[in-house]
Amino acid sequence: MDFRCGRISIPEPDNCSGADNLSLNTGFIVAPDDSSAFKVSVELYLIGTISLLGVLGNCLSALVLRRDRERRESLLLLQVLALADGVYLVAALFKYPLKYLINEYAYQHIQLGAFPLLKTSQTICIWTMVLVTIDRYVYVCHPLRAQRLFTRRSRRLWALGIFVAGVLYNLPRFFDSCISTFILPCGRKHIAAMVYRTAFANTVYYILYRHALYILLLYAVPLTILACLNCRLVRAIRRSRKQHAHCVHTAYPHDPTTHDNNATTFLVTIVVIFLICESLEPVIHLLSFMESQLGVRVMSFNYMNIYTVSALLMVVNSSVNFVIYVVLGQRFRRILKETFKQSFLTTTSFLTRETVPLQQQQPLQQHKQHTQDKHGRCLEDQLM
Repeated sequence: MDFRCGRISIPEPDNCSGADNLSLNTGFIVAPDDSSAFKVSVELYLIGTISLLGVLGNCLSALVLRRDRERRESLLLLQVLALADGVYLVAALFKYPLKYLINEYAYQHIQLGAFPLLKTSQTICIWTMVLVTIDRYVYVCHPLRAQRLFTRRSRRLWALGIFVAGVLYNLPRFFDSCISTFILPCGRKHIAAMVYRTAFANTVYYILYRHALYILLLYAVPLTILACLNCRLVRAIRRSRKQHAHCVHTAYPHDPTTHDNNATTFLVTIVVIFLICESLEPVIHLLSFMESQLGVRVMSFNYMNIYTVSALLMVVNSSVNFVIYVVLGQRFRRILKETFKQSFLTTTSFLTRETVPLQQQQPLQQHKQHTQDKHGRCLEDQLM
């Protein structure tokens, strides 16, 4: 059936009991469903709460990393990652919990922008994580090349390149869909859903772009790179700790190698969590594609519930970095405390000035005016 944007009437079937199934089995991008209690709990409460906290955490992370003046340039990529994660979480708020807070028709129209934004920020997050890992790998395993490959200017260019590539790759998503309102014959029920526009409703776009390239560029290639580099970083940490065990703990307690190992361990932890949280989504995507193309029941479990768990894991992945920074980053904690302390002192000083009683302000003003008059008269006497 060729779907168009606008209002579409479903032909009346012989048996009205199958009308709902007929309307929902049409290859929608986003189709409404009878949400289970599990799905509502996860998408509305868990994802909503974690996303809000994650946005706050990523804003604080970007602020603290920027305030680290000694390592601001080396931490530039982590700042970009925090901003990309923040945008992803904002888009996730519009994608998951919002559906339970507004009407279906308005929600579907918002998805025309929210869903492409979600995928765009996801692409930027994934490849920024790859870039951060490559940066650390080159610094640890090939330090002489690091000075040439990752300079202040090159880091900015790499980050800009990932942003531009992520936007260009996901640009078709902003134009490939529209909203159709399906009118069911039994009970005249109206269902709004996203469908492909006619220009994009073809096999090449669906299979090549939305499935093959998606799996390849967002999961197969980046996750393979991350896994390989992570293993090499772990081996480098173990080798470095064996070589410098005595000097680190005895003669040179502040040896720079200790800091390098801590920074590498810090990144390895982030990458491991990233791999765990991002690995479920491509598996579900691949299995659902096989079901739709082969017509074979691959997943015997509830597909929507597993997809909900996958969405939760990806939201957790974009929210957890701040927690890792606080737990493992001693320098991060110190700068964070200084930031809060400075903000508290500034706020307290401002409130103190604003709450000075009027009775105390008037004598001060009178004294100031008296002083000005006295000096003014003295100046007049001198001039005369």
